[in-house]
Formats: sequence, structure tokens, C-alpha cells
Amino acid sequence: MNTSRKLTIGIAAALACSLVSIPAQVAHAAPASRSVALARAPQLVTPIAVSGTRVLVQADGTFRISNNSGKTWRTAHVYCPDRSYCDPTLPSNIVGRVSGGIVAFYHYDLPGTVSAYSLESNAVVGRPYKLTREESVADLNGAFVLLHSWPSGVMSIRSLVDQSVRQLPGTAAYGRGQLLSDGSVIVHNNDSPAVWDRIDTSGSVAPFISSASGKPVVSGSMVAYRSGAGRLCLTSPATALAECRSGLGSFSVAQVSARGVLIQHDKKARWLPITHGRLGTPSPVKATLAGANYQHAVSVENAYPVIAQKTSTGIRMLTLRSGGRLSVHHLGWARSSMLPSALQLTPTTVLSSKGSPAKSWYRNAVSSLGASRAVATSGEVQASGARWAVSGSALVLYDRGRKDRRLGIDGTALKVSGTHLLVAPSCHPALSDPDPTCPTPEIYDISGRRLATIAAQDIFGDLAVVSDGPLGAARVVRYPAPAETIASFNLPDPGVYGRYADLQLWGDWVAGTRDEATDRHAVVYNYRTGQLRVSPSSATLTALGDGFAVINTFRADNDRQLQVWNLATGAMTTLSSVSSVTATDGSRVAYLSGDPFNRFTKARLTVASFASLARTAPRTLGVVAPGTWKKSWHVDIDLTKAVRAGRLEFRDAGGQLIRSLKVPASRDGSIRNIRWDGKDSGGRLVAAGTYTYRLTSVAADGTGGVRAPDGSASPVGTVVVR
Repeated sequence: MNTSRKLTIGIAAALACSLVSIPAQVAHAAPASRSVALARAPQLVTPIAVSGTRVLVQADGTFRISNNSGKTWRTAHVYCPDRSYCDPTLPSNIVGRVSGGIVAFYHYDLPGTVSAYSLESNAVVGRPYKLTREESVADLNGAFVLLHSWPSGVMSIRSLVDQSVRQLPGTAAYGRGQLLSDGSVIVHNNDSPAVWDRIDTSGSVAPFISSASGKPVVSGSMVAYRSGAGRLCLTSPATALAECRSGLGSFSVAQVSARGVLIQHDKKARWLPITHGRLGTPSPVKATLAGANYQHAVSVENAYPVIAQKTSTGIRMLTLRSGGRLSVHHLGWARSSMLPSALQLTPTTVLSSKGSPAKSWYRNAVSSLGASRAVATSGEVQASGARWAVSGSALVLYDRGRKDRRLGIDGTALKVSGTHLLVAPSCHPALSDPDPTCPTPEIYDISGRRLATIAAQDIFGDLAVVSDGPLGAARVVRYPAPAETIASFNLPDPGVYGRYADLQLWGDWVAGTRDEATDRHAVVYNYRTGQLRVSPSSATLTALGDGFAVINTFRADNDRQLQVWNLATGAMTTLSSVSSVTATDGSRVAYLSGDPFNRFTKARLTVASFASLARTAPRTLGVVAPGTWKKSWHVDIDLTKAVRAGRLEFRDAGGQLIRSLKVPASRDGSIRNIRWDGKDSGGRLVAAGTYTYRLTSVAADGTGGVRAPDGSASPVGTVVVR
């Protein structure tokens, strides 16, 4: 990712904002909902599979296929029995390698269905297969799927054409596996990290690769792999010895085809042609390798690789030719309006970004309830009040629209809560092949100081919610280490996957989705009072706010509806029947209205207030202040909601009030740069000692005075005077 790009905030041309009526159920909510039309932006085009002159792409929510190397395009009829589930922008749809002009898809969101598609006939071939509860996909090649059964460890190969199944012998001793086009499979030997064995069609097992560094990349029956530092090797079952080339430096294998091997050095690429089974001299490729939504490399069969490259006017596809030269695939739909891939809501601004979550983000209009701002970002965005974080090669933090600091943290911000950040490690294990070596998420403060290493799913100030094993067990803990358990509880049995994977935390409420096969229910639980609510109909949790949850419900016609769920009464308010991306800042909900099945239609971004449902007094999400007073001292405080003018009170060790400072009102809950000169109310420097300070402001909506994240009336912090 280009870390030199800067997130910029500026006033853009005014967009027409019109008031829309609020549903009758929330006629008391104020202010009224506002909506704004989203600006048009270049669409994202991602190559998926290539076979000869046939090219299959994902074009912003739609599969397209070309039979003439990109000159003309038509809709690709990929398996999709229920279009509300088939969103090809989701990274959970895993695509296999092309073999015989056929490519297989693992539709993780159907859930658990594998289907095969012919690039030649533009039709589904064979019959889709739905995985059992014990099965996971290990690999896909042509119309064949390699399945791994848990906990037995047995591997089997299933044909999606004739539904035949062939069980592999002794596979409990192996880990990962990859299918070859000759019907054999190579498997990773758990006892020898660099060794891969081959199991042929008769079931015979023999050593195949003895020195692989990392996972080999397969195309047909050709296998490319790193063998030591700077060394690339190429082999196949028909080859007695591996063909190798050294002196390539640090690299990874990006794509393999019968024409050659594409390797990657960071963002630079080099092409090694294959002539008569031998690797040729590497040539530089002047294009950025764009990681696809589905897999790192495009599925290529008997063709030159295709690369997606971002330009100032959109995305173009480049075909690699001999000698590393590039030719352009001319697309017939260069620009189109599209829905954002991320949506974050702050009390004053909606941050809305476009393109691939990994690489390509574009300029886009955002709504601040009456004004328009433009935000250009270079990575994933997470927001909390006046603060937000942009993930890239390093986390970049912003406060009130201005760049605050850059943190040298390798990872992606999953959540920002005041001055705290929940960060996922840079490794992202495959859904079907979990990596137990991937580190546990970590929590940092905005200075970059690590506060805790904990398997948290969400944070709220200095509190975190942790899934505590199977059968719905969970905990709310206070960090930093050693983590203190605030509450332990059991949510309803989570169903087929054995745990809640989407727990969210707001105030005293924990919410998640209970997944039982195809019957899903949203669950909310108050860990203070024990109040439990389960959605009356099939639904998934989308967002959690102050006194409400946003859920996605499923209707009889398989369409979806976004609904706001009143946690006090259980009443539902429908937002839209077509929205699919939602964010909250505690009291408001931002959502998209448009056609989720046609991403080429114009969309509107709507922000509605549900402040009347709030039951929680403002809580402190974080404090930034020196621990010691040295000639001067100031504090920044982040709260969950707007507050009226108040005071910051300092007390000594005996609880005696020694100074009270004025604090202005805040419409977004952010209080900045309150300074203390170290003196008492009489103008005298205070004596050495430890002093506590507390904010006595009250909520603008009348829900009460400022509290700690757990609802207690604890002091905001302490300062030592020496």
C-alpha cells in the first residue's frame, strides 16, 4: 500500500441534502433523517480466472466474462440460487484454479456450497455440493474439490460433475493439500515443514518436494516454489528433476501459467518465461500487483497472467506478454457509481470509502448532515467520536479531521474506542486452513503503547468482550494486563460453528449472531442485569448502539431488511429493504439505500437519529494526559456522547476539592486541551502528592452525568505532583 498518500479533509462542492420522513415508529427521533447522493467514482475490476482468450472478472458486484481478451463483455452465469447471498465483493468467496476451462467457487456465505463454472459455455457444470458440518475446503482445481474432514483429518477428492468421491489414504498425518490436473494431490508433511508428498490416482504415496520454503503455487500439474534464499524451482509429476533459478533475492510466487512464472518483490514484479520446460531470464514488469478479493493470484490456464492496475480514471486490466511487456484489456464500462466497501460514522462526519479494502480507495462524498466533505484514504477506516484510524503499512491516527500521529504498528485497526485501538495482526489465515501461529489481537493506546494482548472481539473504553470457548461462554474484562474479569456469562448455544464470531460491546450490552445452520438469530444481553433478548425472526447482527441494535432480517422472499431493534421494548423499526452497510456512533445510524443486487445503480447515504432510545449516561472512552505534572499539564477526554458545559475537579488524597476548572460543552463528546497550572483555587502551587481529577459534566440529552466505561462513578484519572 502506498503509505505516502495522505488522508485529506476538505470542503467539497455542496451536495443536495433533502429531509426525508422518518417512519411512524420513530417520529419522536430528532433531528430528522437526512440523505445525500453518493458521488460517482471509478469502479473496481478484479480478474478472477483466465483460460486462453477467455477472461472472468468481478466488476463491482457483478461477474462478467469476455471471450476475446476483454474487447466485449457479458454477464457470467455463476451459480447463485439466492442473489441476496451471492455478493462477489465478499472475500469469503474462494475461487479455485482453472483446469479444462472450468473453475470452482466455494460460496462461504451460502453457506458452505461448492459449485463449478465453465468459462467456455458460460454455465454451471455438474451439481453444486453442500459441505457437511465436519468438512472444509482444502483446495479447488477445475471441477474437483479437495475436502478435509475434522476431527478425523481424512482428506477426500469430490467431482462436482459426476459426484464421485475418492478418499485419500493416510491423510491424517498430513496438513495442507493441493490438487493437480492429473488427478493426483500433493500434501504437506506435518513432521517435515519443507517436505511435500504426492498421492497419485492409485493411492501410492511418494516424496515430491523436499525443500519448499512456504506454500507451493500450482497451475495445472505444474508446481512452482521457493527452495532456499533467492531460489525459484519448477517441477511436475512428469519431471524427474526440478528446474531451478537462483539469485532472485527476496520474493514470493504470485502467478504461474504454462507461459511462465510471475514473482513479486514487495510491489515490484518480475516475469520468468518458460520455454521447453526451462525457466528463462527474469524481466521487470512495470505494474503494481493488485491482490484480488478472492485469492492472491488469478486462476490462469494456458495463458499469460492478467494484472489489475489502478489508474487515475479507474481500474484497467493488463495482460503480460513475452519479455515482461504489457497490453491493455479495454473495458466497456470504465466508470460507474458504486456502494462503499466501508462505512464509519462519527458524531459530525460519515467516513465513506470506495474500492478494495486492501489496496484501492477512492475519493468519495460523505455526509455531515448538511455539509459535504471529501475523504481520500489509503486503507481500512475505523472511527470513534472525533478520532479515526486508517490502516496501511502503519496505522495513521486523526483527531477532528487533522492528522494526529503515525504509529509504527504492523496490523489493521479492528476497532477504535476513544483513545484505545483493537489491532489485528498482519497475518490473515485462510478460512479453510487456519494458522495457529497467527498472533492474538492486541490493544494499544493512541501513543502506540501496547496495553494488552487478548483475544478480544470488541472493545468499549478500557473494557473488552472475549469469546470464552464453545457453547456461548463469554467474558467482559478490564485491561490493561492483568485483565480483570468484570462479568462471565453464557449466551444461547451458538449453533453449528460452536462460538459467536461477531460479538460487539456497547455500555452494558453484548450482542452477536447465533448461527444454527441456515437459521440465524441476533442475540443481545445485558451483562449487568441479565436481560436477554433474541430476535423473533431469522436475523444477523449488524451494529450495536446506545439502547438499540441494528439487525439484518430475512424475509420469506429471501430479501433482507435493516431494522433498528429497541432493546428496552423489543420494538422493531425498518430502515430499508435494500440496505446492506450500516454504522452507528451510539445514537445515530448511517445506512445505504440502493439496489444491493446491482452495484451500478446510484446509491444514497442516509443518517437517522435514534437518540430517543438512549438509556446510557455519557461514559469515558479514554483520557490522554501526562501522569506527572511538570510546570504545565493538559488533558484530552473522549466521551460516548455530547455533553453540556461542566467542570474538571481536582482532589487530594483525602478527597478534599483543591481546584475546579471550567470545561466547555462538546457536541461530539470530545473534550480537548483542558490545562491545569498546578495551583489550587487560591493560586498557590499544590503540595507534592497524588491528585485525582473527575469530569462533572452531564449529557446534552439528559441521560445523566459522566461515568466510567463500566457505569461506575470512578475518577477520570490521577496526576502526580513532585
